Amino acid sequence: MRLVPLVRVVVCSVVLYSLAASPSAIAGEVSVGQAHQKFSEDAVSIKAGDSIKFVNDDNVAHNVMSAGPGGSKNAGLQKAGDSTTILYDKAGEYRVHCGIHPKMKMTVKVD
Repeated sequence: MRLVPLVRVVVCSVVLYSLAASPSAIAGEVSVGQAHQKFSEDAVSIKAGDSIKFVNDDNVAHNVMSAGPGGSKNAGLQKAGDSTTILYDKAGEYRVHCGIHPKMKMTVKVD
């Protein structure tokens, strides 16, 4: 009977170690709003592996586009009230803009 608690400790230790070593366990997410045809932030700094959730708080559609060292990403049409998430997995500086409203711009710095 003494073996059962030891097995539980070993299994729990392996699970905790796996979670700690997993990049998704330490990745973060930042929220950026879109209202009055502007991003809520002019610039955001995040770590490689983090993502940004773009929330359309506006009453018009947007199209978040991102270009940088990790390539170009087009989130597609984002209706009012929708959100979309973009993963930034490579370090560098990214230019983000709305494909519908060219004055909507922001910078994402990924360390």
